[in-house]
Amino acid sequence: MLDLNDLKYFVHVVDFHGFTAASGELGIPKSRLSRRVSALEEALQVKLLHRSSRQFSVTDIGASLYEHAKAMLIEAQAAESAVGQRLSEPSGTVKLSCSHGIAEFALGGLLPRFLEENPKVTLVQDVGNHYVDPIAEGFDLVIRAHDQPLPDSELIQKRLAQVCWGLFAAPQYLANRDQPQSPEELEAHPRLLTGNDPDKRWTLQHEHLPDVIIQNRARYVSGSMMQLKYAAKKGLGVVALPTYVCADCVIEKSLIRILPEWSVGRPYISLITTSRRGQLPAVKALVEALEQWFERIDEREDSQSISTTRV
Repeated sequence: MLDLNDLKYFVHVVDFHGFTAASGELGIPKSRLSRRVSALEEALQVKLLHRSSRQFSVTDIGASLYEHAKAMLIEAQAAESAVGQRLSEPSGTVKLSCSHGIAEFALGGLLPRFLEENPKVTLVQDVGNHYVDPIAEGFDLVIRAHDQPLPDSELIQKRLAQVCWGLFAAPQYLANRDQPQSPEELEAHPRLLTGNDPDKRWTLQHEHLPDVIIQNRARYVSGSMMQLKYAAKKGLGVVALPTYVCADCVIEKSLIRILPEWSVGRPYISLITTSRRGQLPAVKALVEALEQWFERIDEREDSQSISTTRV
């Protein structure tokens, strides 16, 4: 097996027409440089240079080796330059996985804006509520909402935000019904449920009172927050969704938050990465953008005071 460093030394000797000038350029003793070229000749079992105290020249086979070795060094320098460029500015492909709800509502216009600000980055976004293995499936970043702590693993986990799930209904739905004043009064109302279980229960939480579990009477069950939000606006029943999902509808008064002192959980949104080390600038830049974006969501959750006007 050839020592690639010996090829580099050989190229420098040829480029500088001798060992003295080449040793000065490389910053190594002339004797060491001579030994390395001799070791290369021995490994190849050919004579590469004619050298004496008065003469220096390259043999025919040495000239052929020089051309190939020179090309190799140029490619190596180009590879180093390419890596250096990737490390100096965000570029390349970033693979991100997130759930439907986060993609539809939490991320908003963040990702298009990120791509506008980083024109050399390509983003591949996987959207689904299925489990993904970041290492096996090659994802740089995974965003997930969860009620329980994520299992310990070799993956790096960072909490981005904690969100409140509130109860919402349309004004026209409440116009002909008594607006619930306690969790128990929800029993009389049809509910719009996330997931795929029509028998799913709601656990309502209050800062100062015991939890209340509500057996649901499902009118509509869907894995799409978008569809549930639309169904709630159409007056089909009471829905539980993250407050940031319904904030625009509350402002435009197409939805009203009911029982505002109660929540249907306060899950976390976490960012999962495979490692803190060796992240390319494109990945680091997206992590920073996500952190800043979700900080604002967290602040809105903490400060949001949603109107509960009766109809």
